[in-house]
Amino acid sequence: MRARIQRELSVGAETPILPFLNVIILYEDFGTGLRAKRSLDLLPKRLAAKTPLSTKLWRIELLADPLLAEQAALEAAAADVIILSVHGRRGLPDEVRKWLSGWLAHKEPRPYALGVLLDSREMSQGSENPVVASMQRVAADAGADLFYGFAEASGSELDATMEDINHRAHSSSTVLEDMLKRTTPRQ
Repeated sequence: MRARIQRELSVGAETPILPFLNVIILYEDFGTGLRAKRSLDLLPKRLAAKTPLSTKLWRIELLADPLLAEQAALEAAAADVIILSVHGRRGLPDEVRKWLSGWLAHKEPRPYALGVLLDSREMSQGSENPVVASMQRVAADAGADLFYGFAEASGSELDATMEDINHRAHSSSTVLEDMLKRTTPRQ
């Protein structure tokens, strides 16, 4: 995969095309999604080449719908990196377990990387964490590399994001109220 990332392809003599890294993120809730986004923000700094990222996000609860789960599995088969960001207090959610089986059925015979991001309070278990242990088995079955880490979404970052969302919602509500109070339509 590293060679694919660092290789530069050319179309014609004048237009170089940089390869991009396809990433799919499965996340449990807002905080775990934010944690995954933050980890991806650090990735380009660590890559030798300036590799553009193509990222798709899937909230885990959506995987309960068979059609959506199938779509996510097809997208993951085209991805280079699959990141699962969950709290990790229990084992893999059932939706994820089923979805991983679907992904294994669709995956291509090429390199993949699987990532697991868990809450920092799960760090004491390390690779013995039930989510990490399950993903190690999936990685072995898939012939994929596995990496995992433990972190929390920053409370101040989460609070700032929620404050921004509340401010936007309030501003939108105020504008909508003003529009509804008008008696004559704008011409």
